[in-house]
Amino acid sequence: MVATLSDTKAVRAFKIFYSEETRLRIDAGFIPLDNSNPLTPGWFEIEPILAALRQIDWSDFKTMGVFSPRFIEKTGLSYSNLCDFISEDGAESDVYIFSPQPDMGAFFLNVFEQGETFDPGFKTLGHAVFSELGVMADLDSLVMDSRRIVFSNYFAAKKQFWGRWRELVEGLVALSESSSELGQQLRRKTSYPGGVQVKVFLAERIASLILATEPQWKVRAYNPFGFAWSATRFRENPNVAYIHDALKIAYRDTGRQEYMDAFAYMRQRFIDRKTD
Repeated sequence: MVATLSDTKAVRAFKIFYSEETRLRIDAGFIPLDNSNPLTPGWFEIEPILAALRQIDWSDFKTMGVFSPRFIEKTGLSYSNLCDFISEDGAESDVYIFSPQPDMGAFFLNVFEQGETFDPGFKTLGHAVFSELGVMADLDSLVMDSRRIVFSNYFAAKKQFWGRWRELVEGLVALSESSSELGQQLRRKTSYPGGVQVKVFLAERIASLILATEPQWKVRAYNPFGFAWSATRFRENPNVAYIHDALKIAYRDTGRQEYMDAFAYMRQRFIDRKTD
């Protein structure tokens, strides 16, 4: 560990590094977090995040985030930008979201449907895993919008939310290390470059799941549409992405089925145009 976990900045923001090259790229304000020699290779950011949570002393600050080396590339945000956003509401929120790839959130009902599109069977596995962990959520109908979606684990939060996140992630880790059928499925390699195991992508979606199913958390999300979009064809129609997200927001706020009917209609039209 390059910096101690007792650093006294009001907002504790770590940036993970995997090599000397990525350590040298860490910009001012972020605390370097060493993951150059992971104990359990294959978890990527999850292992250093859990390590930080197990060591950290919350007595001198309220909000913490742990970000990958590509945070500035994906969001354009510096440590000062991050702190300014958190201070704008007096640091009263439980969670602050800085999520890239807004098209990946907008065009899909939720982050599990999005994962299913690129890795068939993902949503079914998610159902089984979260049921085992005591989370009762219908991933076939759960609606998520940009105010609650987190990709790349790009969020900062207070101790209570991190505690809930850690509870579910450690449960997922335990399942993935077991000899059970679920454990074997969680260790399955995906088509993502490098053969990343499916467990990593489920872990990445846990923050979104908590925020979409537990209404007690106060959340503030940075406008994701100004961040990096995906490298897929979904990025080609930003205006359509805005409308899809707006329809989901309207549905979440009112419960009116007409908004979801419109969402389904517009998305099908988008798909049909792309497959002509």
